[in-house]
Amino acid sequence: MFSIIHTEYKRDMGTLLGHVLPGTFFIGFSFWWTWAIFQRYTLWHKKKQTKHSMCYRNSASYHCFFFQNLPIEGIVKLMAITIGILGETITGFENGQFVHYGNAQHITMFFFFGLNGIVDIIMFYTNFLPKKLDYLTASLGFAVEAFLFANHLHGRSSMDKQVHYYLNYAVMACAISTLAEMRYQKSIIPSICRVLFTMVQGFWFYTVGFILYPPNGWAPWNQEDHDQMMNITTLYCWQPSDNILT
Repeated sequence: MFSIIHTEYKRDMGTLLGHVLPGTFFIGFSFWWTWAIFQRYTLWHKKKQTKHSMCYRNSASYHCFFFQNLPIEGIVKLMAITIGILGETITGFENGQFVHYGNAQHITMFFFFGLNGIVDIIMFYTNFLPKKLDYLTASLGFAVEAFLFANHLHGRSSMDKQVHYYLNYAVMACAISTLAEMRYQKSIIPSICRVLFTMVQGFWFYTVGFILYPPNGWAPWNQEDHDQMMNITTLYCWQPSDNILT
């Protein structure tokens, strides 16, 4: 009986979890970056009138006030990546065979963000790596994610393609914002853009999961219905404003 329930869970919920897990990852980091960025900006703004004040500078990752001697952000990234890879690997199997190949793309996405976490940790402790490599690996993670989702849609329904295209727009905006941060380190605007688009893609991951793989008891969407697809477009357009208010 348990094996039947477990198999049903993997088949019906595995792909939903495949969207909820990265969505949670991006939402969590977007809130953390928001707090860290505005804390740094507020402190700089208070001190900018003093004689020895320094220019505001953004960074690819941020130190935690309570753990100044540890690269907490890099460590949390690696922990989240490990959970994501394990989750995608476990739910990718059925009857002892790996059959959900979309999970393999999610695993690849997690790996490149894990690479960024490793760079964060190394750069925290040493000056061995080139400067700004943390920005580059973060942007690479987003770029790989965008490339994977651009080639994730063969044979899918119209609505499936639509929601993934919209997700890709947010991901590409994250990659561009991160590169802009690397170039304009004294401006807070690129940092705000990275936070905003990371939050958009995080919440959109949830939206995609619940649209395409609704839990048992939820009414399914008609994935070829034009009116419902128009509603999805409207929902996506409202998402950035909702995230700003959040």
